[in-house]
Parts: sequence; C-alpha cells; structure tokens
Amino acid sequence: MLCLLQLSLLLCWATTLATAQSPHTDGSVTEELNDEGMSSSVTVSNRPNIGLPVRFWSILELDETRRSKICNQQIAFCTEECGGPNSTTSNFCNTTTMAWGCSCQNKVPDCPPYQWPVTVAECNGRDEACQQGCNYGVTKDLCIKGCHRYFKCNQPGSTPSYLQTSRPDQIPVYNSPPPDTSDSSKLRAYYIYCISVLILTLSPLMI
Repeated sequence: MLCLLQLSLLLCWATTLATAQSPHTDGSVTEELNDEGMSSSVTVSNRPNIGLPVRFWSILELDETRRSKICNQQIAFCTEECGGPNSTTSNFCNTTTMAWGCSCQNKVPDCPPYQWPVTVAECNGRDEACQQGCNYGVTKDLCIKGCHRYFKCNQPGSTPSYLQTSRPDQIPVYNSPPPDTSDSSKLRAYYIYCISVLILTLSPLMI
C-alpha cells in the first residue's frame, strides 16, 4: 500500500510539473516578424491576451454618425447577400443598441460570421482600443502587431461578436470573457485529481 501511495504521488508530481513547464499553454504562437511584418523571432500571444493592453470596449462608444454609417453598410450588405431588397425576410440594424439581423427568403447568407460589417466594426474598435495602450517605446510596434494577431479582424479566428439578434428591440451582448485556458486553471484541475487519488489510496488504511 505504501508503494502505491508513493507511485500516486510521483505520478501527480510529474504530471503537474509537465503542465507547468509546457510551452505556449497560454495559446501563444511563435511567429517571425520584421519591419514588414514578416521576419524576426518573437512570441505573440493569441489566446488569451497575455501581455497585451486589452480592455473592455463597446461599439456604443462610437458616435451616432459612425454607428449610422455602419448600420447602413450592414443593411446594404444583407440586401446584397440575399440577392435584392425583395429577397430578405429580416434585415435590420439598430443604431442605438447596434443589434442587427439578416435572413434571406430562399437561402442562408454565404457570408462567414466574421465578415458582417457590424462584426468587423466592433472588432476594429477593440483592436484600436488595444493599440492605444501600446506606448512602451521600442516594444510599441510589437504590441500593435500583437493586438492585430489577437483580434484577427475580418478573418477566420477573430474574436467572437454577440451583436446579432433575432429582433431589433433585443439588447445584444457587448462583451464575453474568453474561456479560462490559463496554466493556473489546468494546475488546479491536476491538484484536484491528485487529492482524489490520495483519498482513494488512503481510504483502505482508514478502515
């Protein structure tokens, strides 16, 4: 029984150590960047936003003129996606809340979720807010590139948007926290696992 206990402790210790030392568990990707954004080794965090000045930003921070322009683009985009003004069953954009919706009579819109005008505008706003926090001298350029790679606006893998609703009077969700993929959460899971192993191992000794 003592050998089994020692083996369990050794397994937990080795698993925990491997998790703590595993590279890029924060979702970062190693890329090569130069002045043209192409080459020079640097690790840029992608998910989560470790080391980046990401803050909560809402599309409602845009002025009314800008929001109206985005909504006009959204409605025109939806009309084109559906094949004309008579081919939509739902096409709205609320300039007050920026809730939007688009559905077609005879087809599902071909546009991927990250290319809708409202979604792009929201992503660009978050990216710009991140860039405004990049003010650390020689690292500013890397910080700005990191913001671009984190938000990935208008391309696959961009941060999700929750402004689309089924009705124009619905209030959309303006911010959603990223999933907890940090090392600490994984270590907590392993600690719980180790405690469970110890309880199961020691239970016969307590009877």
